[in-house]
Amino acid sequence: MQRLAGRSLDDFFITYRYAANLAAGDGFVFNPGERVYGVTEPAMVFWLAFWNRLTGVPIHWLGTVTAAVGLLATAGLMLWQGMKEQRFLAAFLGGTLVMISTFLWGIHGAGVPMVLALLTAAAVCGGERPGLAGGLASAAVCFRPDAGVGLAALGLLLWAERKRFPWRFALVAAAGLLAGLLASQLYFGTVVPNTLIAKRSFAAWDPAERASGAAFWIGAVPLLRRHLGPLWVAVIAAGIAGQQSLWRHGGRPGRLLVLFGGSMAVLYPLLGVPFFAWYAVPTVTALLFGLGFAADSLARFLTARSPRAARLQPALAVLLLLPLAGSAVLGGWQWVTARGGLPHYESYRAAGLWIRDHTDPSAEVSAVEVGTLAYWSERHVEDLLGLVTPGALPFVAQKNLEGAFRNHPTELLVLKPSLEGLVGPLRKKRWFRKQYAEAARFPAGGGEDVVILRRRDRAGR
Repeated sequence: MQRLAGRSLDDFFITYRYAANLAAGDGFVFNPGERVYGVTEPAMVFWLAFWNRLTGVPIHWLGTVTAAVGLLATAGLMLWQGMKEQRFLAAFLGGTLVMISTFLWGIHGAGVPMVLALLTAAAVCGGERPGLAGGLASAAVCFRPDAGVGLAALGLLLWAERKRFPWRFALVAAAGLLAGLLASQLYFGTVVPNTLIAKRSFAAWDPAERASGAAFWIGAVPLLRRHLGPLWVAVIAAGIAGQQSLWRHGGRPGRLLVLFGGSMAVLYPLLGVPFFAWYAVPTVTALLFGLGFAADSLARFLTARSPRAARLQPALAVLLLLPLAGSAVLGGWQWVTARGGLPHYESYRAAGLWIRDHTDPSAEVSAVEVGTLAYWSERHVEDLLGLVTPGALPFVAQKNLEGAFRNHPTELLVLKPSLEGLVGPLRKKRWFRKQYAEAARFPAGGGEDVVILRRRDRAGR
């Protein structure tokens, strides 16, 4: 994963920007002086800021390390549970698939791997230490609000196991959640992230293009095909079939994975948000563990009638899994080698550094994709999609990003060709051509150059 380290998707650089400002003492903000709840992973902001201050490691590198920690912890905890359930091989195979999955590594920088680790840890200790489990589960919700579904699922599992309501788990979890909600209300004046409203408005812009609602999982097909290789349909089918084995033999953590992954598969289409890869992480993780448990269970079934054959069960499980695992490895390898230097990240980074070096600290920038630009430019950035700029939301609802720009014109506007359609014919307008000119261009391959347009009266400063 060396090629990907520190080079995250643009959305995660929004989190990095919040963390950088927090670590610098500017507060929990995207733009200093503006308290906007524009991040869906608040605990990730604190986590990254804390480790940055403690170690000095750059925040964008810490995002990659955090993903590694989360995935490794989840795999390790499942392996521990697998030993207790006498399903070591199944857990090992599933955990190995998780650790090598480029689908999961592709979202490094997101808080989802830590959510999985915290919920799995809560499930492991939920029977003996329900209070600790409640604390871990509430921490997962602070990393991502949708982890509340996992918290509720774990509570139901504990209730079913004990035949009585898990009061200690529930009280500790409720206290943690209430503390987080109160802090959000006091600091931001709301408990609902601005990102949810913005993404729903964006999905409504062009439902066919944004793959939301009933089409949500259709949007996942290109990524699944790319990362799971030529046998991607078989990988998914086998993973679904393995959910029964994961439920029966994966202990409480396995059952939680089944419930959490399945719930997320249904919840996000109902929310009406567009598909993003990190929304599918709990579901894909459950499928990969299900694949490992399916191979182990099938091998056990095939060798059950002969003690001599039973000795070959581990080898048979590996052999059964090999074609599907090989498909995923092939797809992942092709993705990593084709992705190379991540041209979009590199071009946005170069644009951000150019802005930092060629503008006054007071300069303001407008863009449709704002995370990487803001992180590297260290300038005030107006988000035309409204994720961190609430003033743009009415214009997003009207499908009028040109209006959002004219409502708050900035010194610079940063675009790339595939996004220019969102702002309408702005660059063709006479007033815009009179006031703005191209200042710099950074190649990203495939004709997707990142272009910086600058107000003429500020050129050369």
